[in-house]
Amino acid sequence: MTNKTFQVLGSLALGAWTITGAIFWMETKDHITLTVQETSESTSDEAALLAERMNLISTDMDALAKALENNLTLVATAIAEEGDARAVRSAVIEERLGRLEQALPHALRAREAAGALDSALTQVQALNSALLRAAESGAPKVQEVHGQPVEPKLERLERTETPSVPEFSDPGPVAVEQPALELPPQPASAPAKRSFLSFNLPSRDFNFVGLQSFEILGELSRVGFDAKSTLHDFTGVSNRVTGHFNVDLAHPNEGLVGQVSIQSKSLATGLQGRDEAMWEHLGEQDHPAIQYTLEGFESSAIDLEAKTLEGTARGQMSINGVTKPFTMTLRAHVDESRRLVIEGEGPLSRADYNVHIPDKALGAISTEDEVRLWIHLRSRAKAGEGQ
Repeated sequence: MTNKTFQVLGSLALGAWTITGAIFWMETKDHITLTVQETSESTSDEAALLAERMNLISTDMDALAKALENNLTLVATAIAEEGDARAVRSAVIEERLGRLEQALPHALRAREAAGALDSALTQVQALNSALLRAAESGAPKVQEVHGQPVEPKLERLERTETPSVPEFSDPGPVAVEQPALELPPQPASAPAKRSFLSFNLPSRDFNFVGLQSFEILGELSRVGFDAKSTLHDFTGVSNRVTGHFNVDLAHPNEGLVGQVSIQSKSLATGLQGRDEAMWEHLGEQDHPAIQYTLEGFESSAIDLEAKTLEGTARGQMSINGVTKPFTMTLRAHVDESRRLVIEGEGPLSRADYNVHIPDKALGAISTEDEVRLWIHLRSRAKAGEGQ
Protein backbone atom coordinates (compact mmCIF):
# COMPACT_ATOMS: atom_id res chain seq x y z
CA MET A 1 0.00 0.00 0.00
CA THR A 2 2.76 2.41 0.97
CA ASN A 3 4.80 1.60 -2.16
CA LYS A 4 1.87 2.29 -4.44
CA THR A 5 1.21 5.60 -2.67
CA PHE A 6 4.83 6.72 -3.30
CA GLN A 7 4.63 5.66 -6.94
CA VAL A 8 1.44 7.69 -7.48
CA LEU A 9 2.94 10.74 -5.77
CA GLY A 10 6.15 10.47 -7.86
CA SER A 11 4.16 10.28 -11.07
CA LEU A 12 2.06 13.29 -10.10
CA ALA A 13 5.22 15.29 -9.20
CA LEU A 14 6.93 14.41 -12.51
CA GLY A 15 3.80 15.39 -14.45
CA ALA A 16 3.51 18.67 -12.55
CA TRP A 17 7.22 19.47 -13.26
CA THR A 18 6.77 18.76 -16.97
CA ILE A 19 3.66 20.92 -17.20
CA THR A 20 5.40 23.77 -15.33
CA GLY A 21 8.38 23.61 -17.71
CA ALA A 22 6.14 23.71 -20.75
CA ILE A 23 4.26 26.73 -19.42
CA PHE A 24 7.57 28.52 -18.66
CA TRP A 25 8.84 27.83 -22.19
CA MET A 26 5.65 29.17 -23.78
CA GLU A 27 5.99 32.37 -21.78
CA THR A 28 9.69 33.03 -22.46
CA LYS A 29 10.34 31.70 -25.98
CA ASP A 30 9.65 35.08 -27.59
CA HIS A 31 12.19 36.80 -25.31
CA ILE A 32 15.15 34.54 -26.09
CA THR A 33 17.31 35.27 -29.16
CA LEU A 34 20.08 32.93 -30.27
CA THR A 35 23.00 34.84 -31.80
CA VAL A 36 25.93 33.27 -33.64
CA GLN A 37 28.87 35.64 -33.46
CA GLU A 38 30.95 35.68 -36.60
CA THR A 39 34.70 35.87 -36.49
CA SER A 40 35.87 39.47 -36.68
CA GLU A 41 38.05 40.62 -39.53
CA SER A 42 40.94 41.40 -37.21
CA THR A 43 40.85 37.90 -35.76
CA SER A 44 40.81 36.46 -39.27
CA ASP A 45 43.79 38.59 -40.25
CA GLU A 46 45.70 37.48 -37.17
CA ALA A 47 44.93 33.87 -37.96
CA ALA A 48 46.07 34.32 -41.55
CA LEU A 49 49.26 36.03 -40.37
CA LEU A 50 49.90 33.23 -37.90
CA ALA A 51 49.35 30.62 -40.62
CA GLU A 52 51.74 32.45 -42.93
CA ARG A 53 54.39 32.56 -40.22
CA MET A 54 53.94 28.87 -39.49
CA ASN A 55 54.38 28.05 -43.18
CA LEU A 56 57.50 30.22 -43.26
CA ILE A 57 58.90 28.42 -40.21
CA SER A 58 58.16 25.06 -41.81
CA THR A 59 59.95 26.13 -45.00
CA ASP A 60 62.94 27.31 -42.96
CA MET A 61 63.10 24.01 -41.07
CA ASP A 62 63.11 22.02 -44.30
CA ALA A 63 65.85 24.22 -45.73
CA LEU A 64 67.81 23.93 -42.48
CA ALA A 65 67.63 20.13 -42.49
CA LYS A 66 68.76 19.93 -46.11
CA ALA A 67 71.59 22.42 -45.58
CA LEU A 68 72.73 20.59 -42.45
CA GLU A 69 72.91 17.31 -44.34
CA ASN A 70 74.92 18.89 -47.16
CA ASN A 71 77.25 20.76 -44.82
CA LEU A 72 77.99 17.69 -42.69
CA THR A 73 78.93 15.88 -45.90
CA LEU A 74 81.30 18.76 -46.67
CA VAL A 75 82.83 18.40 -43.19
CA ALA A 76 83.48 14.68 -43.69
CA THR A 77 85.02 15.33 -47.10
CA ALA A 78 87.22 18.12 -45.73
CA ILE A 79 88.46 15.90 -42.89
CA ALA A 80 89.35 13.12 -45.34
CA GLU A 81 91.16 15.53 -47.65
CA GLU A 82 93.08 17.05 -44.74
CA GLY A 83 94.15 13.57 -43.63
CA ASP A 84 95.48 12.79 -47.12
CA ALA A 85 97.36 16.10 -47.26
CA ARG A 86 98.97 15.47 -43.89
CA ALA A 87 100.08 12.01 -44.99
CA VAL A 88 101.78 13.51 -48.07
CA ARG A 89 103.49 16.20 -45.98
CA SER A 90 104.72 13.57 -43.49
CA ALA A 91 106.20 11.49 -46.33
CA VAL A 92 108.05 14.53 -47.70
CA ILE A 93 109.50 15.43 -44.29
CA GLU A 94 110.57 11.83 -43.63
CA GLU A 95 112.30 11.63 -47.03
CA ARG A 96 114.19 14.89 -46.43
CA LEU A 97 115.33 13.81 -42.96
CA GLY A 98 116.69 10.57 -44.41
CA ARG A 99 118.72 12.43 -47.06
CA LEU A 100 120.07 14.90 -44.49
CA GLU A 101 121.19 12.00 -42.34
CA GLN A 102 123.05 10.51 -45.32
CA ALA A 103 124.69 13.84 -46.16
CA LEU A 104 125.91 14.54 -42.59
CA PRO A 105 129.18 12.43 -42.77
CA HIS A 106 130.12 14.10 -46.06
CA ALA A 107 129.57 17.50 -44.50
CA LEU A 108 131.83 16.64 -41.54
CA ARG A 109 134.66 15.46 -43.83
CA ALA A 110 134.34 18.60 -45.93
CA ARG A 111 134.63 20.68 -42.78
CA GLU A 112 137.87 18.87 -41.75
CA ALA A 113 139.33 19.39 -45.25
CA ALA A 114 138.48 23.08 -45.06
CA GLY A 115 140.38 23.33 -41.75
CA ALA A 116 143.51 21.71 -43.24
CA LEU A 117 143.38 23.99 -46.25
CA ASP A 118 143.14 27.00 -43.95
CA SER A 119 146.28 25.88 -42.07
CA ALA A 120 148.27 25.41 -45.32
CA LEU A 121 147.29 28.81 -46.56
CA THR A 122 148.45 30.34 -43.28
CA GLN A 123 151.93 28.78 -43.76
CA VAL A 124 152.14 30.02 -47.34
CA GLN A 125 151.25 33.52 -46.18
CA ALA A 126 154.04 33.42 -43.52
CA LEU A 127 156.64 32.28 -46.10
CA ASN A 128 155.62 35.03 -48.48
CA SER A 129 156.06 37.61 -45.72
CA ALA A 130 159.57 36.31 -44.96
CA LEU A 131 160.61 36.53 -48.59
CA LEU A 132 159.45 40.11 -48.77
CA ARG A 133 161.47 41.09 -45.73
CA ALA A 134 164.61 39.40 -47.17
CA ALA A 135 164.20 41.20 -50.49
CA GLU A 136 163.90 44.55 -48.75
CA SER A 137 167.05 44.07 -46.63
CA GLY A 138 169.21 43.44 -49.74
CA ALA A 139 171.34 40.77 -48.01
CA PRO A 140 171.13 37.29 -49.27
CA LYS A 141 169.88 35.06 -46.60
CA VAL A 142 169.37 31.45 -46.50
CA GLN A 143 165.98 30.34 -45.50
CA GLU A 144 165.05 26.93 -44.55
CA VAL A 145 161.77 25.48 -45.45
CA HIS A 146 160.98 22.21 -43.85
CA GLY A 147 164.67 21.81 -42.87
CA GLN A 148 166.06 22.37 -46.44
CA PRO A 149 168.21 25.44 -47.39
CA VAL A 150 166.69 27.74 -49.98
CA GLU A 151 168.89 30.18 -51.92
CA PRO A 152 167.08 33.48 -52.47
CA LYS A 153 167.47 35.16 -55.81
CA LEU A 154 169.77 38.24 -55.86
CA GLU A 155 167.46 40.49 -57.88
CA ARG A 156 165.25 42.71 -55.86
CA LEU A 157 161.68 41.68 -55.60
CA GLU A 158 159.11 44.37 -56.08
CA ARG A 159 156.70 44.57 -53.16
CA THR A 160 153.25 43.60 -54.12
CA GLU A 161 150.11 43.53 -52.21
CA THR A 162 149.64 40.38 -50.24
CA PRO A 163 146.99 38.42 -51.95
CA SER A 164 143.96 38.17 -49.85
CA VAL A 165 143.20 34.72 -48.64
CA PRO A 166 139.58 34.08 -48.10
CA GLU A 167 138.69 33.17 -44.59
CA PHE A 168 136.95 29.89 -44.26
CA SER A 169 134.05 29.66 -41.94
CA ASP A 170 131.63 26.98 -41.03
CA PRO A 171 130.19 25.86 -44.33
CA GLY A 172 126.99 24.76 -42.65
CA PRO A 173 124.78 22.11 -44.16
CA VAL A 174 125.87 20.86 -47.53
CA ALA A 175 123.20 20.97 -50.19
CA VAL A 176 122.57 17.55 -51.62
CA GLU A 177 120.52 17.06 -54.71
CA GLN A 178 117.29 15.27 -53.97
CA PRO A 179 114.89 13.75 -56.42
CA ALA A 180 111.70 15.74 -56.66
CA LEU A 181 108.86 14.12 -54.77
CA GLU A 182 105.63 14.20 -56.70
CA LEU A 183 102.84 15.93 -54.80
CA PRO A 184 99.14 15.91 -55.57
CA PRO A 185 98.24 18.60 -58.12
CA GLN A 186 96.85 21.79 -56.59
CA PRO A 187 93.84 23.58 -58.12
CA ALA A 188 94.56 26.80 -60.00
CA SER A 189 92.40 28.75 -57.57
CA ALA A 190 91.22 27.39 -54.25
CA PRO A 191 87.46 27.50 -53.77
CA ALA A 192 86.13 29.98 -51.26
CA LYS A 193 85.92 28.44 -47.82
CA ARG A 194 82.51 28.25 -46.23
CA SER A 195 81.72 27.35 -42.67
CA PHE A 196 79.70 24.19 -42.26
CA LEU A 197 77.54 26.13 -39.78
CA SER A 198 76.44 28.67 -42.40
CA PHE A 199 72.94 28.29 -43.79
CA ASN A 200 70.73 30.15 -46.25
CA LEU A 201 67.16 30.20 -44.98
CA PRO A 202 64.35 31.34 -47.27
CA SER A 203 63.12 33.90 -44.73
CA ARG A 204 66.66 35.29 -44.37
CA ASP A 205 67.57 35.41 -48.04
CA PHE A 206 66.96 38.60 -49.99
CA ASN A 207 67.58 38.74 -53.72
CA PHE A 208 68.36 42.22 -54.96
CA VAL A 209 68.67 41.03 -58.57
CA GLY A 210 65.71 39.86 -60.62
CA LEU A 211 62.13 40.92 -61.19
CA GLN A 212 60.14 40.53 -57.96
CA SER A 213 56.66 41.23 -56.63
CA PHE A 214 56.43 43.03 -53.28
CA GLU A 215 53.51 43.33 -50.89
CA ILE A 216 53.35 46.39 -48.64
CA LEU A 217 53.07 45.54 -44.95
CA GLY A 218 50.32 47.92 -43.88
CA GLU A 219 50.77 47.52 -40.14
CA LEU A 220 54.43 48.55 -40.48
CA SER A 221 53.97 51.35 -43.04
CA ARG A 222 53.06 55.02 -42.80
CA VAL A 223 51.88 57.64 -45.32
CA GLY A 224 51.44 61.27 -44.38
CA PHE A 225 51.85 64.95 -45.13
CA ASP A 226 53.37 68.04 -43.50
CA ALA A 227 51.43 71.29 -43.80
CA LYS A 228 52.11 74.86 -42.72
CA SER A 229 49.65 77.46 -41.48
CA THR A 230 49.91 80.93 -40.01
CA LEU A 231 48.98 79.53 -36.59
CA HIS A 232 51.23 76.47 -36.50
CA ASP A 233 52.52 73.56 -38.60
CA PHE A 234 50.83 70.17 -38.40
CA THR A 235 51.18 66.64 -39.76
CA GLY A 236 48.64 64.10 -40.94
CA VAL A 237 49.46 60.36 -40.80
CA SER A 238 47.78 57.15 -41.91
CA ASN A 239 48.84 53.63 -41.00
CA ARG A 240 46.18 51.91 -43.11
CA VAL A 241 48.38 51.41 -46.14
CA THR A 242 47.82 48.80 -48.81
CA GLY A 243 49.54 48.13 -52.10
CA HIS A 244 51.99 46.14 -54.15
CA PHE A 245 54.59 46.73 -56.84
CA ASN A 246 56.85 44.85 -59.26
CA VAL A 247 60.47 45.84 -59.84
CA ASP A 248 63.97 44.55 -60.52
CA LEU A 249 65.89 46.42 -57.83
CA ALA A 250 69.19 45.97 -59.68
CA HIS A 251 67.66 47.50 -62.84
CA PRO A 252 64.72 49.67 -61.68
CA ASN A 253 64.85 51.84 -64.80
CA GLU A 254 63.52 48.89 -66.78
CA GLY A 255 60.17 49.23 -65.05
CA LEU A 256 58.44 49.95 -61.76
CA VAL A 257 54.71 49.29 -61.69
CA GLY A 258 52.29 49.05 -58.82
CA GLN A 259 50.13 51.15 -56.54
CA VAL A 260 49.94 52.47 -52.97
CA SER A 261 46.58 53.33 -51.39
CA ILE A 262 45.24 54.68 -48.12
CA GLN A 263 41.74 55.46 -46.90
CA SER A 264 41.13 59.21 -46.72
CA LYS A 265 39.36 58.82 -43.40
CA SER A 266 42.40 57.09 -41.93
CA LEU A 267 44.42 60.35 -42.05
CA ALA A 268 44.70 61.85 -38.57
CA THR A 269 46.32 65.07 -37.35
CA GLY A 270 45.63 64.71 -33.63
CA LEU A 271 42.61 67.04 -33.46
CA GLN A 272 39.19 65.53 -34.00
CA GLY A 273 37.55 68.70 -35.34
CA ARG A 274 40.39 69.38 -37.77
CA ASP A 275 40.34 65.75 -38.93
CA GLU A 276 36.63 65.83 -39.71
CA ALA A 277 37.02 69.07 -41.70
CA MET A 278 39.99 67.56 -43.57
CA TRP A 279 38.01 64.46 -44.53
CA GLU A 280 35.24 66.65 -45.85
CA HIS A 281 37.67 68.70 -47.98
CA LEU A 282 39.15 65.45 -49.35
CA GLY A 283 35.69 64.32 -50.50
CA GLU A 284 35.92 61.22 -48.37
CA GLN A 285 32.30 60.20 -48.90
CA ASP A 286 32.53 60.20 -52.70
CA HIS A 287 36.22 59.31 -53.00
CA PRO A 288 37.19 57.26 -49.95
CA ALA A 289 40.67 56.30 -51.19
CA ILE A 290 43.83 58.22 -52.02
CA GLN A 291 45.86 56.24 -54.54
CA TYR A 292 49.29 56.58 -56.14
CA THR A 293 49.84 54.46 -59.27
CA LEU A 294 53.51 53.81 -60.03
CA GLU A 295 54.54 54.00 -63.68
CA GLY A 296 58.34 54.24 -63.75
CA PHE A 297 61.59 55.01 -62.00
CA GLU A 298 64.82 56.87 -62.76
CA SER A 299 67.71 55.74 -60.56
CA SER A 300 70.47 58.05 -59.37
CA ALA A 301 72.45 55.54 -57.25
CA ILE A 302 72.43 51.74 -56.96
CA ASP A 303 74.68 49.76 -54.60
CA LEU A 304 74.31 46.03 -55.13
CA GLU A 305 76.73 45.21 -52.31
CA ALA A 306 74.93 47.33 -49.71
CA LYS A 307 71.55 46.63 -51.34
CA THR A 308 70.50 50.27 -51.50
CA LEU A 309 68.72 52.29 -54.16
CA GLU A 310 67.99 55.97 -54.77
CA GLY A 311 66.11 57.77 -57.51
CA THR A 312 62.86 59.38 -58.61
CA ALA A 313 59.52 57.60 -59.00
CA ARG A 314 56.86 58.86 -61.35
CA GLY A 315 53.20 57.99 -61.56
CA GLN A 316 49.61 59.21 -61.22
CA MET A 317 48.20 60.59 -57.95
CA SER A 318 44.43 60.40 -57.38
CA ILE A 319 42.92 62.62 -54.66
CA ASN A 320 39.34 63.84 -54.34
CA GLY A 321 38.46 62.31 -57.70
CA VAL A 322 41.25 64.21 -59.52
CA THR A 323 44.20 62.34 -61.10
CA LYS A 324 47.41 64.14 -62.02
CA PRO A 325 51.07 63.19 -62.68
CA PHE A 326 53.17 63.13 -59.54
CA THR A 327 56.88 62.51 -58.92
CA MET A 328 58.73 61.92 -55.67
CA THR A 329 62.26 61.03 -54.62
CA LEU A 330 62.71 57.54 -53.20
CA ARG A 331 65.35 55.76 -51.13
CA ALA A 332 65.27 52.02 -50.53
CA HIS A 333 67.30 49.63 -48.40
CA VAL A 334 66.99 46.21 -46.80
CA ASP A 335 66.51 46.11 -43.02
CA GLU A 336 67.69 43.50 -40.51
CA SER A 337 64.50 41.49 -41.00
CA ARG A 338 65.11 41.22 -44.77
CA ARG A 339 62.30 43.63 -45.57
CA LEU A 340 62.55 46.27 -48.27
CA VAL A 341 62.18 49.70 -46.65
CA ILE A 342 61.13 52.57 -48.94
CA GLU A 343 61.22 56.22 -47.91
CA GLY A 344 60.19 59.07 -50.17
CA GLU A 345 58.76 62.56 -50.38
CA GLY A 346 57.54 65.15 -52.83
CA PRO A 347 55.71 68.51 -52.95
CA LEU A 348 51.99 68.49 -53.68
CA SER A 349 49.61 71.37 -54.42
CA ARG A 350 46.17 71.11 -52.81
CA ALA A 351 44.69 73.33 -55.50
CA ASP A 352 45.61 70.77 -58.18
CA TYR A 353 43.20 68.32 -56.55
CA ASN A 354 40.46 70.81 -55.61
CA VAL A 355 41.24 70.49 -51.91
CA HIS A 356 40.36 74.00 -50.70
CA ILE A 357 40.63 74.85 -47.03
CA PRO A 358 38.89 78.14 -46.20
CA ASP A 359 40.68 80.72 -44.09
CA LYS A 360 39.52 81.32 -40.55
CA ALA A 361 39.32 84.31 -38.22
CA LEU A 362 38.76 86.71 -41.11
CA GLY A 363 41.83 85.47 -42.89
CA ALA A 364 44.10 85.60 -39.85
CA ILE A 365 44.50 81.81 -39.93
CA SER A 366 45.30 80.27 -43.31
CA THR A 367 47.03 77.13 -44.60
CA GLU A 368 49.66 77.13 -47.33
CA ASP A 369 48.65 75.52 -50.60
CA GLU A 370 51.74 73.31 -50.95
CA VAL A 371 52.21 70.37 -48.59
CA ARG A 372 55.01 67.84 -48.34
CA LEU A 373 53.74 64.34 -49.03
CA TRP A 374 55.91 61.54 -47.57
CA ILE A 375 55.88 57.76 -47.35
CA HIS A 376 57.61 55.25 -45.12
CA LEU A 377 56.84 51.76 -46.39
CA ARG A 378 57.98 48.31 -45.42
CA SER A 379 57.41 45.51 -47.89
CA ARG A 380 58.29 41.89 -48.35
CA ALA A 381 58.94 39.95 -51.55
CA LYS A 382 56.54 37.15 -52.33
CA ALA A 383 57.93 33.68 -51.79
CA GLY A 384 59.97 32.33 -54.69
CA GLU A 385 60.45 35.74 -56.34
CA GLY A 386 63.75 37.01 -57.74
CA GLN A 387 65.42 33.63 -58.10
